Amino acid sequence: PGEYRKPFVALLNTRLPEYAGFKYSGVGEPSSPCLLFFAAKVADVMAPGENKWVIEQMMDVEAPEMVRVANKLIEQTIDPAPG
Repeated sequence: PGEYRKPFVALLNTRLPEYAGFKYSGVGEPSSPCLLFFAAKVADVMAPGENKWVIEQMMDVEAPEMVRVANKLIEQTIDPAPG
């Protein structure tokens, strides 16, 4: 409930340039610094302070699954052969 779209889009607009500065290995795989940045941002909101479990959960479980889903979505929606 409530207005979440505008704040979400504003945050995305802030974060995307930051993520663009990271290197990606393989086919769309984020680097460890990118994953750590993501995990730290989530931890800041979810559990501020010394909560390493949030960072570990994000890097080891959530981020890889998110990348897998995002890559699948990209493969299904973008034609790799320019026409």
